[in-house]
Amino acid sequence: MAAGSPPLRRAGVPDERAWVPWAVLGVGLVSVALLIGSDAVQRRSSLRHLQVIQALAEVQTSVSLAHLWLEEYVSGDEIDGGEIFGRIRRARVLVEAMLGTAGGDLERIAIPPREGALLDQATRLLASIDEFEAIASERRQGFERQLPVGIGSALDVEYDRVFDRVLAQAGELGSGYGELMSRQRRRGRLIFLVIVSAWSAIVAVAATGLRNREQHRRRAEEALEHSREQLLRSQKLEALGRLAGGLAHDINNYLAAIRGHCELVRMKHHDGERLERKMDSVIRTVGRATTLLDRLLVFSRRQPMELEVVRLDRVIDGLAKMMQPSLGEDVRLTTGAAADLWNVEVDLAQIEQVLVNLLVNARDAMPTGGRIEVAAGNRSADGAEQVVVTVGDTGRGIPAADLDHIFEPFWSTKDKSRGGGLGLATAFAVVQQHGGSLEVASEVGRGTTFEIRLPRCRRPETLLPDDAATVEDALGGDERILLVDDNPDFRDSTRALLEALGYRVAAVGDGESALAAVDADGLPDLVLCDVVMPGMSGPELVEKIRERGAVEVIFVSGHPAEVAARYGLDPETAHLVKKQIAVTALAHEIRKVLDGSAGGGSQP
Repeated sequence: MAAGSPPLRRAGVPDERAWVPWAVLGVGLVSVALLIGSDAVQRRSSLRHLQVIQALAEVQTSVSLAHLWLEEYVSGDEIDGGEIFGRIRRARVLVEAMLGTAGGDLERIAIPPREGALLDQATRLLASIDEFEAIASERRQGFERQLPVGIGSALDVEYDRVFDRVLAQAGELGSGYGELMSRQRRRGRLIFLVIVSAWSAIVAVAATGLRNREQHRRRAEEALEHSREQLLRSQKLEALGRLAGGLAHDINNYLAAIRGHCELVRMKHHDGERLERKMDSVIRTVGRATTLLDRLLVFSRRQPMELEVVRLDRVIDGLAKMMQPSLGEDVRLTTGAAADLWNVEVDLAQIEQVLVNLLVNARDAMPTGGRIEVAAGNRSADGAEQVVVTVGDTGRGIPAADLDHIFEPFWSTKDKSRGGGLGLATAFAVVQQHGGSLEVASEVGRGTTFEIRLPRCRRPETLLPDDAATVEDALGGDERILLVDDNPDFRDSTRALLEALGYRVAAVGDGESALAAVDADGLPDLVLCDVVMPGMSGPELVEKIRERGAVEVIFVSGHPAEVAARYGLDPETAHLVKKQIAVTALAHEIRKVLDGSAGGGSQP
């Protein structure tokens, strides 16, 4: 999958949130429909109210004209009496329509049944109109019989009083209807505002949801991209580990051969001080190459730890002497440790590599020189006892944004020509493998301090052969040794070393040749045998040799112990040494095995 591509969905699996856009669209359509519907209702209601107001105005006009014309009629003016009562009947019909008792087109002005107060007012108005019509009819008939019904008469006064009441009641009904119109307008406005507010809230919620969904999608893409990068890194590391493991055997053979030849030169040329210094330099270079190979194996988790109980102040002092020349004349290295420094159980080579990595990083952080301080002390906190080693420098420091990444594999601020980003990642992995932690504190322009925290070990220091001993201290002998290894360079250099120590050596390159040598010359005092060989493996060869008689065996391998275990070799009971072992250590191992079996050395 290309970087930056959207995350893939499994075929046939629907998106759980696919309904969200449709739901938002549906709610939006409903809201629009409500707005349109409420607007239509409001318009119809407003039209009806307008028609009612017009009808009330017509009632007042009709009653007023009837009142005026009757006054003129009883005053002797020529007025059509039918027109007078036609106006009154028109007013009555309109009021009846408001009460809902009229049919036809006048149904549009009917007062809603829920408006009881308005209906009561209309009922009273209708009664007053009926009373007004009755008095008007009485005055007309009285006038026609020439009774005193003119202006100023008692009937005229009653007529005016009823007329005023009709106008007042019509006005009250109009005011009531006006209040109804105001209430409905306010209600319609409220409904509009509620719908608009609800729609706005829906839009806001939908926008927020869509934004959150987009953020979730982006986070998912970032997480997928991060997982993809992690997978690629993991695959890269796995490939690196397999490559390192596969090459370890051959590389160790060549390194062991180089070291063997150099140690042989040292043994045979005691008077050449300059030559010895050069051989020592080559041996140190071989050691560094071996350490680099172990570093790759450790990081790929293919290198088992060989734990020893040590005091780290001795390790720090030894490294300081070795590293000072390579740090440069403008870098001052100081060390210090607590007098009662506790012991720790560590793989010495791996911890040395951690310290070397930190020292190299500190040097690179000070291109114009500076000071590096390495200190070791004891710390008790929260019930845990730890030995703490600090490596501090006065360099340029690490930006805060980079502190979270410095322990990631293949991440580096250095130029690609100066490192591949494995140094601190390897140091972090090694310290974690030892049950400790690696912390860092830094400030730009003020330097950086790394803190290695390792658990305390209460057991005493492990006594090891002193690899710094001179070659002359190596113990030799004259026993017969059968050397079996498929690498001719390692075989030749090791045979020369063993012969220089006085041993009689028969060197062969495979299991069949080894069996032939045993059958021809008899059982040797010691078999020094590789583990992984073409054809017959070392453990298989030893089993066949021991069928012919008892013999002591030391296995030599460039592979980790776990690889040897797959070939049937038990590292707990068998003698297994690395091919990069120093000549003094190998000589001590040979003497320990031979003296243990022969009680002071077996004779051929």
